[in-house]
Amino acid sequence: MSTRTGPRTGPRTGPAPEMPPRAVDRHGLRREALRQQALLRERRAAGAGPAALAGSALAVVLSRFFTRLPVRVVMHYLFHGGPLMAAGLSFVLIFASTSLLVGGFATMGLLLGNDPEVRDAVVRAVTERVPGLLDTGAGGVVPLDLLEDTRPFTLATVIGAAVLLFSGWRWVSGVRLAFRRIFEVPPAQGMPIAAVPRDLLGLLVLGVLLALSAVANGAASGLLGFLLDTAGELGWGRGPEWLRTGLTWALSTLLVVVLDALFALELVRGVAGLRLTRRALLTTVLAAAAGNFALRYAGGSLISGATANPYLLSVALVVGVLVWFYLFSQVLLFSAALGAIVQADQHGGRVHPAGEAVAVTVLPMSSVPAPAR
Repeated sequence: MSTRTGPRTGPRTGPAPEMPPRAVDRHGLRREALRQQALLRERRAAGAGPAALAGSALAVVLSRFFTRLPVRVVMHYLFHGGPLMAAGLSFVLIFASTSLLVGGFATMGLLLGNDPEVRDAVVRAVTERVPGLLDTGAGGVVPLDLLEDTRPFTLATVIGAAVLLFSGWRWVSGVRLAFRRIFEVPPAQGMPIAAVPRDLLGLLVLGVLLALSAVANGAASGLLGFLLDTAGELGWGRGPEWLRTGLTWALSTLLVVVLDALFALELVRGVAGLRLTRRALLTTVLAAAAGNFALRYAGGSLISGATANPYLLSVALVVGVLVWFYLFSQVLLFSAALGAIVQADQHGGRVHPAGEAVAVTVLPMSSVPAPAR
């Protein structure tokens, strides 16, 4: 039986890695945190000075901080230029949304006629979705009077349809490029030209989902009104007004969140063509739906604060809509970054989906050959 006679010491520190671990390398970040802790213990045992101990303690705190999931998501998002890509998407989206209003109101006039109740419901849905886009009397980018000409084949309709098709296609293409960059795969599967039909099909599906989202509140109110009226006729009672209001809000919110989740699912699977794991896909879709739900209720306050600058009075409305579209794009891309981290944690630090080529490889500077002189 042997006894320990020497002083008890922790594990020895290994050599420092050639480059800091990336955000997708969870195990590498944890190893670095353990190495920094061991290094701090060694310096304490060696009687290092206060400055050296303070620097080592700060390194321990930071290394532990970088292992947290939210921090890793932000690091990965910034590493791939998420804010810059979101800014580009928001710029294209303002042109696509304006053209979508022209084409949407013309289609509504063609199919439904000039029904004021339907028109008011759509205007109310658009105003709630994107504050400041429609001018309903309190200021907005697009005057409502320009959209009330419901003739299906006006010059504005033709021009709007052309601009919508082009700008919408460019936005969908930009989303595809951004999503695939965050997951570190090439811009398109196969030949780049083959992605154009997929982008146009994705644009059509997204347009249908947006149209359904615009009428979700009216559909929920009509359905619940019909059910409660039927219950009253059967003698079960119509229920108090607060119950009708609460159920209408709950059902309409559920419908909008489900449609937002389907919107994000189409972007990930249909547009970007990413075959993620079930957990990563579910995380991305639910995060995007939750972010859009929060943006719908907090977006108005954020835009009001962003446009309160007196130097922006002449362009405050346009700036407000751009800010909203920028936040919307940030929500989508940040959700993709969260899904990428979940994907990497399930595959040992490999963020790219199975069967996809790797488009991003990070190398230490020591491995790069020096330029010839």
